Amino acid sequence: MPNKEVVEPSPEFAHGAIKLVRCQSCGHWCNLRPLVCEQCGSSLLELCSASGLGKVKSVTVVHRAPDPFWRTKVPYAVALVNTDEGPVLMGHADEGVRIGDRVKAHLFVHADQQLVRFVKCDSNI
Repeated sequence: MPNKEVVEPSPEFAHGAIKLVRCQSCGHWCNLRPLVCEQCGSSLLELCSASGLGKVKSVTVVHRAPDPFWRTKVPYAVALVNTDEGPVLMGHADEGVRIGDRVKAHLFVHADQQLVRFVKCDSNI
């Protein structure tokens, strides 16, 4: 039986860092995991460490969980964040996070799933 305490991180969260796809040819940061760069069409893409910093674009509070997995977390906030690198990320948001806030992405584990949580940070960062 596998050890439930150990969570194997996806490549995007290796070593506790947020990683995003970046084009080696033009330097464009990509959303998701494309096959080619949307800017230049190059297939030379790599996962690179990202700052995890960004600005909140949208926040919503979920009061009705979509399934049993999430019922233990309600109510919880979900945010869309414009990262400093360019891509928009979605993740949980700490209580009190509002549209326009500067945030930093952190990782946490819930029910054997590694998830992103955005935490307010100093607006000068």
